[in-house]
Amino acid sequence: MTTDILQVRERALEYEFCHKIDEELWRKLRERVNSDNRRRALAVATGIKDERVLDELVASEINGETIMALSLFPLVWIAWADGHIEPDERAAILASAEAAGLVRESASYHMIEVWLDHRPNSILQTAWKDYVHYLAKTMPPAVFQAFKKNALRRAHELADSICFRYGFHHVESVQDAILDQLVETFRYKNCA
Repeated sequence: MTTDILQVRERALEYEFCHKIDEELWRKLRERVNSDNRRRALAVATGIKDERVLDELVASEINGETIMALSLFPLVWIAWADGHIEPDERAAILASAEAAGLVRESASYHMIEVWLDHRPNSILQTAWKDYVHYLAKTMPPAVFQAFKKNALRRAHELADSICFRYGFHHVESVQDAILDQLVETFRYKNCA
């Protein structure tokens, strides 16, 4: 009788152990399939074929519905230069989003709000840079130049308004470093 109870208990523990391993394997498989599906959907929405760029965008939670937010990412990057977002900075960036055609109910607008609430990490900075490099290779030169000019103009305007509002030396050196990175990103290889 004791042997039967021990065998039943042993089988139950074995089942529980195997069940946990199976659950973990299924979870990893679902994550991989989900990531592959998101990468494919983003490729269809954007026309991007570079797997590395797609992987970086997916890792940054960018999808076909939020890709427009990426064009405004430099504004968020500059606003976070001093480590926090002031209400005026937030309002200016959201106004820029609306001026760019994003409606408040859109996923891109919401993504910008999330970036304003939680400082984006360096993975998103790298994804933005690689996205710009990809656009430089695939867009007609005149269209890319207009994109570049508009992005840099908006970034400089925001940086200037922050310095004007909070004092010239308040965040100037950090903002200048970010602006230099933006300019360098557009200068990279085919980004003439």
